[in-house]
This record gives sequence, structure tokens and C-alpha cells, in this order.
Amino acid sequence: MLKNFTSWAILCLLISMAAALAVPENLSLVARTETSSCPQKRSPLAKRHEEKCPCAVATAIFNNKFKGITVYTQDECGTTTATGYFSSGFSPDKQYCAFITDDCGKILHNITDALNLQINQDGSVTPFTSKLYDINLNCDEDGILLAYTPKPAENTTVSKRTEDDYYYKDPCASKYRKRAQGSQMAFYENGGPSGTANINLI
Repeated sequence: MLKNFTSWAILCLLISMAAALAVPENLSLVARTETSSCPQKRSPLAKRHEEKCPCAVATAIFNNKFKGITVYTQDECGTTTATGYFSSGFSPDKQYCAFITDDCGKILHNITDALNLQINQDGSVTPFTSKLYDINLNCDEDGILLAYTPKPAENTTVSKRTEDDYYYKDPCASKYRKRAQGSQMAFYENGGPSGTANINLI
């Protein structure tokens, strides 16, 4: 009971910290790189300031092999900060990679080095926070929340729907699949997919 309470307390604290990171500290915008400034964009035609990126918060909540949460916050420049904690699911003697994928598993971003997860002996991960300067949530067409998964080609072959039918098992390969939008956070363990969670705007 105490362990569960402690885990939820940490999660609530992480969400609060992440939300605070999404709010600009002052009127000057933070850079999308560590050294350069982030000036307001100007429209070359209208000669006026363009809209800044919306401050946004999204979460990836894992409740499968992995137990934990990662909170993504976006500031006015589109810089995204990832803050998270995992209570179980990892093994210190295995190698892990962290990715952001579309909803069919296509890798969009490798965030392994940026997160630099510190795995503990009990399978938990030390709470982490990291800025992802090349990733935004919904600031432009490359935002991970706006990632589109196109329908398969019209000439995709679909055989009879049996238990052994690949296209039946994998809806992403079926020509009947609708176009989708959104992304996931995914962990690979020793080179293979091991657990995913949808990244949802809150």
C-alpha cells in the first residue's frame, strides 16, 4: 500500500513539474537549441508577428510490461521537455531503446540518448527530465501529435481472414485500414519491441 501511494505521489509530482515547465519564465522565448535565442517569427508578407506555439501537455501512460508515465510539455518555441518515472518493467542487465513512433510502429524519433534512463536493480527507472529540442507536440506539421499514418496502397493483397493471415493480424497492413493520426512512445528491449503507450494531449 505504501509503495503504491509513493508511486502515485511521484507521478503527480512529475505531472506538476512538467506542467510548470510548459509555462514560459518570462516574455523572452526560450531557444529550441541550448545556445541560440528564439525570436518571434515574422510573416514576410503581412509583416506581422506570427502566432507562437501553443503551450501543451501530453502523457504516455504505460500499464503493460512497463509501469509508469512520461509527460511531454511544449513551450512557446516548440521545445518539448520529457519528464517521467517508471516503477517496474526494466532489467538492469538488458539494453533498452526509447522511440516515438506513429500508431503503426514506424519510428519517427529516437529519444534513447536524450532520456538517458537510469535503471535500478528493482526494475524501476530513476525519475528523469530532458529537453527534446528537435521534437514538438503540435507546433507545426511535424508535431508528433499530428503524425499521420497513411492507408496502405490500393494494391495491397488481402487473403482470407484466418488465424494465420498476416493481414488479418496486422490491421496496419490492410487496405481497409483508415488513415490515422497520432503517435506512441515505444521501448525496445535487446533490439525488439517490448512495450508501447499512446501519447495523448491533456
